[in-house]
Amino acid sequence: GEYQAKTALIYNFAKLVQWPDSAFVADDSPFVFAFLAPDTLGSAPEIIRGKRIHGRVLEVRYYKEVESIREGNVLFCSPDSLAKVLADAPAYRSGRHVLTVGQSGDFAERGGMVDLTFEEERLAFIVNLVEVRRANLEINANLLDLAAKVIVD
Repeated sequence: GEYQAKTALIYNFAKLVQWPDSAFVADDSPFVFAFLAPDTLGSAPEIIRGKRIHGRVLEVRYYKEVESIREGNVLFCSPDSLAKVLADAPAYRSGRHVLTVGQSGDFAERGGMVDLTFEEERLAFIVNLVEVRRANLEINANLLDLAAKVIVD
């Protein structure tokens, strides 16, 4: 249901984002989806494990705290975890090219990059383009056209 739809949206979203080569240690490095507070989407992220994104094998990893994250191209977290990433763990984001994804009414306004939400009972998303660019990521323009809202300043 909802969790599988959100997982599929995150996966498809990531396919339309470009990461710089420097986001990966080696040519064969995996593409990592890091989930903080793993209960948020239940076991739904397992449906994308082993798929490919940008020619890389997708790995799903679960973490209980920000400080334990070592790798991640996409970080799915709660607003509280985002606040910790932004305030207490800036080194995690600095130079790491991490796409932060969450699901709250103000995730994007609080510095997250993609906020999963519902609009007229349909799954939608809000993009904070300022934060996306700060992480040196590029989002396909067609994807931005589908966003419920794009924050540009």
